[in-house]
Amino acid sequence: MRVGAGARHGLLVVATGLAALPLTGVELPSGFEDSLIVSGLTRPTAMAFLPDGRLLVAEQQGRLRIVEDGQLQATPFLTLAVDASQERGLLGVAVDPQFPGQPYVYVYYSRPEGTNRLSRFAASAASTGVADPASERVLLDGPPSGIFHNGGALQFAADQTLLVAVGDATAPEAAQAKGDLRGKLLRLAPDGGIPLDNPFATEHGVRPEIWALGLRNPFTFAVEGGSGRVFVNDVGERFAEEINRGVAGGNYGWPACEGPCDRPGFQNPLYSYSPRHDGCAITGGVFATGLRFPEAFQGGYFFSDYCGGWIRWLSPQGRASDFALGLTGGAVDVDAGPDGALYYLSFAEGAVHRIEFIGAGNRRPVAKARATPSAGSAPLDVLLSAEGSTDPEGEPLRFVWDTGDASPLVEGREVPHRYSANGPYVARVTVLDLRGGQAKAAVRIEVGMPPTARILLPAEGATFRPGVIVELLGEGTDPETGPLPASALVWTVEMHHHAEGSRQHHVHPFAGPVFGAQAAFEVPAALHDDDIFFRVRLTATDADRLTNEATRDVRPAR
Repeated sequence: MRVGAGARHGLLVVATGLAALPLTGVELPSGFEDSLIVSGLTRPTAMAFLPDGRLLVAEQQGRLRIVEDGQLQATPFLTLAVDASQERGLLGVAVDPQFPGQPYVYVYYSRPEGTNRLSRFAASAASTGVADPASERVLLDGPPSGIFHNGGALQFAADQTLLVAVGDATAPEAAQAKGDLRGKLLRLAPDGGIPLDNPFATEHGVRPEIWALGLRNPFTFAVEGGSGRVFVNDVGERFAEEINRGVAGGNYGWPACEGPCDRPGFQNPLYSYSPRHDGCAITGGVFATGLRFPEAFQGGYFFSDYCGGWIRWLSPQGRASDFALGLTGGAVDVDAGPDGALYYLSFAEGAVHRIEFIGAGNRRPVAKARATPSAGSAPLDVLLSAEGSTDPEGEPLRFVWDTGDASPLVEGREVPHRYSANGPYVARVTVLDLRGGQAKAAVRIEVGMPPTARILLPAEGATFRPGVIVELLGEGTDPETGPLPASALVWTVEMHHHAEGSRQHHVHPFAGPVFGAQAAFEVPAALHDDDIFFRVRLTATDADRLTNEATRDVRPAR
């Protein structure tokens, strides 16, 4: 069945690189500060630090980006051909512990052929800022990629073996099958070999890579420096999000158990919570070891929830308490930086944030930016204003503007500027205090007449049933030149889980981007539950790079 004319019926704001920007909406304990380090990422999924402080960030659609000195570098470290539909894509990254002496970066990704792959790439001999694309060494190939629950997290253990998290790919029974890699934590040598002390290495008919089993979707896990402890964050189905102590040969019970379990042979989680009352999916996690936080936090574990908007701290005694509240954008990874700060990766925002302990030290200013007007025909006279910017200590501030059109920098709380040519511009203000603290804010200005995007199919009010194909048809019009070519149109589809406005609501990227006036997507035959709908987005872009977006929701047939 196809949803078109007459027919009815999984995790994750693109801007540009910004320096640290304090966020007043995030609630933290006294003495801590939250800053935006960089934005401009597209569907980021995982991150890993290089020893020199540069940060590698995986984007779902196959690019491994570098953040250096608070700037998102234009040239990716690596670009892979991936299947980025639903919860597939570039999902995990790890750096060799001996980098750059051993110049290797490890990635886990979904191949267009329908399987997931673990590969090792070497940095180019000419520059550690880019990988040699010909250096790929495939270490593991073949786990089927599912529309959901692919896992993909990578970490080096204390003995410098490589641990690999693999989800059940929506085949729950596979998590207990020792001849299947799904629903497992795997352990490999850095060259892909099998460590002889793996718990099942000598058993007949068992995959020797398996280190632990009985997991649903171990989205991330963490290894503690020094002790080597492993905590696995396993996303639940309906009843429990779990933090499990990773041990060789451990069985965590899925699908027979979710959360605490009294069946023999299964290991209970260290901590679990209900996704129905406290979030929707456990995501990032990191030990306090290496964080320059007060002594009270040492020995504990920080973990995040994708749509709970929080990071919590788990004490050594197993008690959880709030640490950061009011996060937006869906935190999907948490890590400790070489500077001793806690970093988290925001999926929907496309950004990296830092939480640091500053105590009674200088706090950064709060930067604000606005443009009046923010859109209009060329030439457009705009007043750029930093009104509302403040310093927490009440110090005088300086304001330096980059107008975004290659004009010289200019200072002032309010700056008049004329934009002479059509196009989108981003004006940025740097706010500086007298003690070296700074923050940045940005505002978008659109000069010219934007196009119009229009969705023809699916029709307004269209519905779906599992297994159907939904047809997409659209058009774009430029008010100055007329109809836009098909190449100016791009489709994306999101799967929304739970009702908007509920605390459990979250968004899975589902399909796209697909260019053209026509496209289609298939609704899976098996869905998480009935509380799901699809949001279709059509974006039209004209010759001046101005855009317009139309949306259409397709809801389940009742």
